[in-house]
Amino acid sequence: MGLDSSQQDQHTFSLMAEEDTEKITVFTLRDQSFPLICTWEGFLRILENTTMKLDRQNIYASGEPTNQQLDELPNTRHSAHGQFIDFYAFKLDYWPHFSHALTKDLSVNLVFAEIMGVIKGSVSSPGSLAPLSREEYLKRSCRLAPTFVLEAERSHVYEIFKMYEKRKLDTGGLDNIDRVVRLLRAIRQNLSLKQLLRSTFDEDSAFRFSDIKALFYEHFAAASAASHQGELARPQMFTLSKNYRSHEGILAMASLVMGMIWKGFPETVDKLEPEVGHLNGPKPVLFQGVDFNILLSSNVGHITPSAGTADFGAEQVILVRDAHMKIRLQHQIGNVALILTILESKGMEFEDVILWNFFSECPDQAGVRSLETLKSEPTMFDSKRYGGMCSELKHLYVAITRARVQLFIMESSVTTATTVLKFLGHDNDGNLVQLTSPIHDDFSMRLGMLRPGTSLDPRQWSRRGAEFKHRHMYKDALGCYRKAKDVCGERTAEGHLREEEGRQCNAKNDIAGFTQNLNLARDLFSKEKLINDEVRVLVALGRSEDAAKSLFDDQQYSKAARLFADVGLSSKAIDCHHLAREHSEVAAILNKDRNYDGLVLYLDENRGSIPAETLQGYSLLCKLLLKQNKTSPECRKNAIRVLGSSAEQEQCFLEYGMDDELAALYASQLRDKDLFYLRSKNGQLDKALDLAISKNLLQSTTNDFECEVLSLLDYVWAGHLGKNHLQDSGAPFKLPSGFLTPKVIFRAEQWESTYVVYSSQHADIRQHFVDMENTVAKTLLTLRDILNTTAFNQVKTFDGIPFKMMQEAVKFAKDLAVNKKSDALRVLLLLAGLWKSDTTQDRYVLLPWSPLRKIVTSIDVVDAPKVAKKWFLDGLVSAIFALDTAARELWKLKWLIPCVHFLTMRICPRQRNREDCHWNHELVSEQDCSQTFEDLLRVNGIFCDLAVIYYHRALNKTFQEKYLGIKRHWLERLLRELTHLSAVEQKPSIIIKMQAELCLDKKRTPISISLEELLYFRLVREWSKRNDFTSLLEQMQRAQAFGTNLQNRVLRALSSRLHMEGRGPLQRHLALLNSLERDLGSQDASAFQSNLGIFLRNLDNIDVQAFSTLHALTAVFEYLAAYCILKTCDSACVLSQAWIDLHVPRFNDAIHSVEQLQWFDSSHKYHQCLMGLTKAFCGILRRLNDVPQPGITQLCSGKPHHPLLIRQRNAELVAIVVANLAPAEPRGFSQFWRDVKEVFEYDFVRAYHLRSSTPAEITSKLAFSFSKYNEKDALIVITKDQKKKSPFSKLEHQLGVGSDTFDHICPPTMTPATTRAPADNSLSTATDSTQEEYTKTEIEAAGKIQHVWRSCFRKIKNRRLYMLLPEAPLIAHFIALGAECPATFTFIDGVAFRDTLISEGVEMSLRLAVARDTLSRLQKDAMTCVEKVGFSTGLFESVDDVLHRNSQVEALLRKADEKMSDECMVGVVKMGVLTVLKEVMKTVEEIITQAEHDMLETRKKTDTVSRSCT
Repeated sequence: MGLDSSQQDQHTFSLMAEEDTEKITVFTLRDQSFPLICTWEGFLRILENTTMKLDRQNIYASGEPTNQQLDELPNTRHSAHGQFIDFYAFKLDYWPHFSHALTKDLSVNLVFAEIMGVIKGSVSSPGSLAPLSREEYLKRSCRLAPTFVLEAERSHVYEIFKMYEKRKLDTGGLDNIDRVVRLLRAIRQNLSLKQLLRSTFDEDSAFRFSDIKALFYEHFAAASAASHQGELARPQMFTLSKNYRSHEGILAMASLVMGMIWKGFPETVDKLEPEVGHLNGPKPVLFQGVDFNILLSSNVGHITPSAGTADFGAEQVILVRDAHMKIRLQHQIGNVALILTILESKGMEFEDVILWNFFSECPDQAGVRSLETLKSEPTMFDSKRYGGMCSELKHLYVAITRARVQLFIMESSVTTATTVLKFLGHDNDGNLVQLTSPIHDDFSMRLGMLRPGTSLDPRQWSRRGAEFKHRHMYKDALGCYRKAKDVCGERTAEGHLREEEGRQCNAKNDIAGFTQNLNLARDLFSKEKLINDEVRVLVALGRSEDAAKSLFDDQQYSKAARLFADVGLSSKAIDCHHLAREHSEVAAILNKDRNYDGLVLYLDENRGSIPAETLQGYSLLCKLLLKQNKTSPECRKNAIRVLGSSAEQEQCFLEYGMDDELAALYASQLRDKDLFYLRSKNGQLDKALDLAISKNLLQSTTNDFECEVLSLLDYVWAGHLGKNHLQDSGAPFKLPSGFLTPKVIFRAEQWESTYVVYSSQHADIRQHFVDMENTVAKTLLTLRDILNTTAFNQVKTFDGIPFKMMQEAVKFAKDLAVNKKSDALRVLLLLAGLWKSDTTQDRYVLLPWSPLRKIVTSIDVVDAPKVAKKWFLDGLVSAIFALDTAARELWKLKWLIPCVHFLTMRICPRQRNREDCHWNHELVSEQDCSQTFEDLLRVNGIFCDLAVIYYHRALNKTFQEKYLGIKRHWLERLLRELTHLSAVEQKPSIIIKMQAELCLDKKRTPISISLEELLYFRLVREWSKRNDFTSLLEQMQRAQAFGTNLQNRVLRALSSRLHMEGRGPLQRHLALLNSLERDLGSQDASAFQSNLGIFLRNLDNIDVQAFSTLHALTAVFEYLAAYCILKTCDSACVLSQAWIDLHVPRFNDAIHSVEQLQWFDSSHKYHQCLMGLTKAFCGILRRLNDVPQPGITQLCSGKPHHPLLIRQRNAELVAIVVANLAPAEPRGFSQFWRDVKEVFEYDFVRAYHLRSSTPAEITSKLAFSFSKYNEKDALIVITKDQKKKSPFSKLEHQLGVGSDTFDHICPPTMTPATTRAPADNSLSTATDSTQEEYTKTEIEAAGKIQHVWRSCFRKIKNRRLYMLLPEAPLIAHFIALGAECPATFTFIDGVAFRDTLISEGVEMSLRLAVARDTLSRLQKDAMTCVEKVGFSTGLFESVDDVLHRNSQVEALLRKADEKMSDECMVGVVKMGVLTVLKEVMKTVEEIITQAEHDMLETRKKTDTVSRSCT
């Protein structure tokens, strides 16, 4: 198959493998493909593929295909023939079905060759392409049909042919002749195909020897020129008559036989030159008078005969006449050698050939004898009488030419051997054979020449077995493999034998045997991974699906696809064809199955892989499918992409809202700005930003465009952080190269710097994040971290809890839910992934990374902010609860519960007894006290800040139910720390500092307010639990810590509650105590003594059970004792540092007040007060000690505490008083000492370390007691007069003791305090404090505020209701636009212009909004109709018309939007021409009116279609 002469220098030889022709057509052949070298099977496939492709294309030749034509589209693979019939299939599947009377004397090999080559393959009838008729075949000359010459034989062959054709038609089989005939008929019927083949394989391009010589000349011309050997480029043509396979000894006999055939039967063969051997070799040996035992003799290969068994090799064969003789001989000698019939050996070669009884077993012995006549006198030979000798001689020639080295002719009949020797014994050159027999001397030597040699090598046997297997001689192959001990080969051959037996069983209708044998064959093939053989067996068993799966696993996708299609598994067939890149076949199957959606999708996805002419045909199909509505709405975009021009596609995309496809179209047309707004509208923000920057759109647009780009930048960064976990994300997001404005650059730098700090792995840098400037980036990252509630579970320490970030989140929530700040709403939408472009105010886009996708799938313009707000606030609630849970657990880990025994005694009794103690055994340091307060303030700061949100009810029901309990939990902890219980775990100075911070620091105001609320909560909700004397006293002391005003309010509330319950004595007792503590400066010694006496006497009347909160009463006694000690101080005194910090500042002025009595008298009275006070306190301790066990549970903030904490404090109170009274020894001191020293022995006190025999001794023991406080408290020696000797000089240098001056502890005031009258201890005096809660000015200001509020409240309410109307923001907007009017306006002109602008502008805007909403509903209703299945084409056309009308209305409203846009209206306002403004408003009105009319008609049509659909 030739090339143009101009291109011959460019060609290369191309050899095509058989599998390469699976998809090749004539259309795919190129000049480089020639000369086309392929097998006959491959060439047939190329032509078949070409005809089938043309059949498919012709369907579309006359325009749009009909439905019937679409269904009849040919499928190259799946309309192919069934079983392909070769000789092997003919032998197994057809031959057994023919009548035995016809086949008994015929060879299946020769019959099949006769049918294919003569009856069906005859060239005598090229016009009809039909097989020969019976008459034509019977009259066929022997030269044209030499195999069967007898009429009876030919008659039987023709009957077999007819039966073969009938069975082949029933089973759907096809042989090679059928394929050729079908191709020839297709070529004759298709003129274009005929012209194509002629242009491809023209008559002048057929191979000729001259063309081959030219090809060789061109190929070797360069080598010839380089070597200066011109003869290399001039090839010579030789006639091949020399045989390199066999030697002269064998070829001489073969030439003799061929000459006899030519002489006796010249019409059956062509005259050829006799072959000449390349080497000389041994002449054939004729053994006469031998039987089969000679083949078993061990003399084979040995010089000395002996008993035994011969051993033949893989290169030695015994040839017999026919299969019957082969079976008999195998039974006689076993498997010692290969035994083949002559026909079976055809095409094979062996070193040694034994021709066994060929002449002795000939049925026509007369014919054998006639061969001598044929050789010597050919003219006397009767060819008609001995016509059978033609076939005999041909078989003899085949047998002779199988040998390469030695030929042994063994005849059992001596007579026949003698006859054979006469015509084969010699020729003109001498003897051709050597004769021997058992009686000859050379018999053993001749027999020993049959040596196996190297043919005993297992590899030789394996190769011989493979050859037999290829020739379908599986039984012989099995024997070879066994001799080679080739297990794999044995299994393979055994499998083929089983398959062969199964097919024979099938021919006999033995279904059980058929199934059993084929299953065994399948198992054997499976073990050897012979996929194709296994598949063949599975198909025969009817298990085509399993066969297809095996092919699929072996990646033979094309073959698997055909089988899947045969069993109706179209989807799997499609997958296989796709994997094999047979895209046209996939389309054909989809079309055949009427899977039009799948077809459209596949065509769209694989457009580049489908041939252009095929795709063109399918584009017409897609157009028809769209018209007939045979594709779903989801696949409509794919169908549109397959067909039509760009303008048509854009129209379809706009009509059906296919934005992605429209974007691709804009990109291809370089419409950058349209593409930017489209992508922005659809939420493709990263692409829109990239387009705006890379295409330099910022250079030529307005400020509004820059604002949109800034918003895009925020959203793109947020999306980048949302899609990637920060710990795993790589480099931060980078802007593309292009033109950037300063604002865009600055915003990008903000994001990048915030990202770098936030994602840093270094703890110090990461900590800096919370202190960064508040930007959009920081706020977003903070909120995202807080909403990730799982992060709280990963915090390992209390300090690792993100308190500052939570505070910022709470502040953001207040701005969002309470203050309604627009900036907070913008950040919320950014956080929620909700995008709304400035050009599309009618809808929000839910971005792919939006966390809202977990709860909603779509969102509209009204609900979007509400949904986002609810999502954020719900997430914040979860985060708050998570923070509370984490804080509680981590608080326990950070602040372990201490062992009270260890704190107070520095030793744990359990550890001393070698028992386990689960409490903490570490001393509490000053730093621990300070850090505890800091931690509590951090937690309470968050929960108290939430109070505003709580009272606005902005958070969900769960928060409303649990918030107060959580806040109270942490406030109770804080109150507990603010209450001084014992210096072993608290430092009083830090308590005072924290109280001052809560009162003065505005940042702590929410906490102080919440603490005040908690105090009132206790007075109301917990009154029943906290209404005893000491509990109420504790509440008053806590109120006192936060200022006098709060103390007064709490006292009034207490008094009121007690008065209502009729508890007047307790009410008066509390009022007296309040007056006693607060009015020390106005009382002299006598008044103080009198009031104190009343107070102490009242204590005797209080039930002992009311002393459960003893620490509050202890604080009162400490306060009064400290006052008396400082009042009686002469040279020096001792106080604890806790007393100085907690109590002295409250009565500092009273210390320096002027006494009416002499110092000695007043000092005496204060001494008496101090002793009376101490005795009363000891009396209370005695009463508590007398309570039966387990005694009274001591409480602090309503919760029990260990009694050891208060015991030491009570004992130290008594000891300090004794230490200060001892130096002065006032009157009655001795009795006083005897009374109080018993206190240290009480079980309730257990201050054994303070037990002393004398008062002086107790002073030194005090120092040891205070040394256990770990510097949180100390015994302070206060020196008042340096000139006098201090009675406590020995204490000053001991551990736990400090010193200070009186003036430093109690600094004198600038002005002396005036003498005041003694306070009235009545209830009215106590409740009406001299220090009022509010000043007169404050009261007047509150009254004015209330008056103003009452006057403007109604206006504010009406204003708020008005702003909820849709007109309100529009009026405000147009008023702002009216401010742009020219300054040259007169007052009248300005009023008229603004009146028109506002009135008509508001009206048109409202109408435009209503029209937009109506169009949106129409669009949804229309798409709902489209999605409904089962309606007719007519209804679809109606829906199509509705969609078209909607697109027209959309265009009208876009035009109106442009007219009413801020940019256009600002331009009109700045012109200042009233007529222009009215003209614009009139145009807008006309557009809206037209749109309203069109939508009214569309609504009617939509309702009609909707009713029809239902």
